[in-house]
Amino acid sequence: MRRYVQPQDRIMVVSDAVFSMDGDIAPIPDMLEVLQNYEGSVLLMDEAHASGAIGATGRGIYEHFNLLPQQVTEWGIVPLIMTTFSKFAASAGAAISSHVAELKPLLNVSPTSIGTISLPPPTTAAALESIRLVRQSPERVQKLQENTRYLRSAAR
Repeated sequence: MRRYVQPQDRIMVVSDAVFSMDGDIAPIPDMLEVLQNYEGSVLLMDEAHASGAIGATGRGIYEHFNLLPQQVTEWGIVPLIMTTFSKFAASAGAAISSHVAELKPLLNVSPTSIGTISLPPPTTAAALESIRLVRQSPERVQKLQENTRYLRSAAR
């Protein structure tokens, strides 16, 4: 039996923001347009390849499309953002964030958090310094994007 999603249903969409193999960027505006029909739905974006790489200052997919995660909550959609420090931050570890206060306690008791240890101080310092560099030097992000465009056009 085929079941169609009804407007009163809540759905969850999970997607990479940037797909690593070819660099395609998820069509987040189109995703949000659909999700607006399902209040309370969740959009989980994996920003592993977007953090530090897309958007005017490297803040990822929301910045790339001139959006704020807070806007998404105003539209009745729950945004979750996941990133890893092993890509842009030359470190280790990951982070999940949300602008929805009710979700934050859940992150502390999730199965993936319970059995883990905190990052060693040098690893944490490396990740924080990388974040500072990206914030303080948006021209590095612009140069990365320029190099990416050049490489793609030369490869064609």
